[in-house]
Amino acid sequence: MAAIHGKNAVIYISLSAGGTGELVGQQIEWSIDFNTQFTERTKIADSWKTFNKGLEEWYGGFKGNFNIIDTALWDASTGSTERSFYLYPTGGFADFYYGTCWIQLTKIVTGTMATVADTEWKMTGDGSLQTSHRGALQQENLSYILQENRFKILVMP
Repeated sequence: MAAIHGKNAVIYISLSAGGTGELVGQQIEWSIDFNTQFTERTKIADSWKTFNKGLEEWYGGFKGNFNIIDTALWDASTGSTERSFYLYPTGGFADFYYGTCWIQLTKIVTGTMATVADTEWKMTGDGSLQTSHRGALQQENLSYILQENRFKILVMP
């Protein structure tokens, strides 16, 4: 997979549960993280630790320039329903990640005399994270790794 630059990413969230996605503009940092829970099942006298694979989860963090006119993040954070989320890491619409999540506005606004005011928010996945990679791969045989704001897709047997 070719390396990509994070500056081209496009992010959408829905204004209501199941609603149409709205562009979340002026974002300057982004990440999607993936985690799997493991429960240890090692027994006395075993030479190596062993584990059972448990539940999977995904979440993400974002930072961007504060825009007092755009209320999408505020509405999503104060709303009582989960939102649809879409991330197009390359800016093109062939490769993307999507799912349903809860939005939390963690820093409404911060600023100084010498900087542009910014905002921070995070999301917590509600269900599975899906992907479309040029339509060729299915989510069931993918493992996601976020590494230095680049997605590496590993095909699992």
